Amino acid sequence: MLFDNFDTFSTNIALISEDGVELSYGELQSKVNEIKLTLLSKKKLVFIESSNNVVTLLYYIACMQLGHPVLLLNIESEVQNSHLIHHYQPNIVINTRNNEATVKVIN
Repeated sequence: MLFDNFDTFSTNIALISEDGVELSYGELQSKVNEIKLTLLSKKKLVFIESSNNVVTLLYYIACMQLGHPVLLLNIESEVQNSHLIHHYQPNIVINTRNNEATVKVIN
């Protein structure tokens, strides 16, 4: 899968954050592994109310590596997000505002 071979490139730079912090693929995978411990391992529908930040990317990769189907939502579209959450009833909703994550397990 696309996100399963970070170890192959562990010393290469994976991303440079908005504030100039560089993360290698190895460091990225280490942070993703920490997040994976906090998420349910059984396949669940996940919505991520996302911003353009590192935390969004970390949670997205963690969910993908665990096999969760993920829908990225625009964090600024609260009315639309509420409608989608009501209609599809995801098991987990993650908000990544201000480069911090709030994880809400619904069912």
